[in-house]
Amino acid sequence: MKTYLARRLLALIPVALGVATLTFAIIHLVPGDPVVAMLGETAAPADIVGMRHQLGLDRPLLEQYAAYLGGLAVGNLGESISYRKPVSQLIAERFPATVELAAAGMLVAILLAFPLGLIAGSNPGGAGDLGAMGFAIVGISVPHIYLGPLLMILFSLDLRWLPLTGRGGLAHLVLPAVTLGTALAAILARMLRQSLIRVRA
Repeated sequence: MKTYLARRLLALIPVALGVATLTFAIIHLVPGDPVVAMLGETAAPADIVGMRHQLGLDRPLLEQYAAYLGGLAVGNLGESISYRKPVSQLIAERFPATVELAAAGMLVAILLAFPLGLIAGSNPGGAGDLGAMGFAIVGISVPHIYLGPLLMILFSLDLRWLPLTGRGGLAHLVLPAVTLGTALAAILARMLRQSLIRVRA
C-alpha cells in the first residue's frame, strides 16, 4: 500500500509540472498587456515601465518561468492583478464556500443515487431499471455549463423560487448543488446497480 501511494505521489510531479508550464504558457500567449489592463490605456509610459519592472515582466522569459516555478514550490502564488491581493489570500477567502458547495453537491448526489441505484438493481431490465438508468444517462450527458443556466432560468427567473446569485442560506445552495450533484449521482447510481446485480447473481 505504501509503495502504491509513493508511486502515485511521484506520478503527480510531472502532471503538476505540466499543468504549471501550460498555465505559464497560456498567460504569456493571451493577447494584451496585463500592465496596461491594470493601469489603463491613458497611463504614462514611465508608470507602465515601472509596473512591468515591479512585476518582473521585463526579465527574460526563462527567468520569469524559473521565478514562477520557484514561487509555486514554496507556496507563493503571487499577487492577483485584478484584486491587488495575494492569490493565496483570495483562495483562502473563497475556500469555505468551495467546501460548502462540494459538500452540498455530494449530498445531492447521494440522495439521488441511492434510490435510483436500488430501484434499478432490484429489478434489472424492468421499468424502474430503465427509468433510473435513463435518468443516469441524462445526468451524465447534460454538461454543467448548460444545466446550470437552465435551472437558473426556470427556478430563479421564471418561477422565482430560488435566488439567482450570491451566498447565503440553504436556498442559495440548491441550484449549484443540484447542478454539481446530478452527474455524480448518475455515476454512483450505475455503480450501485452493478453491485446489487453482482450480489444477486
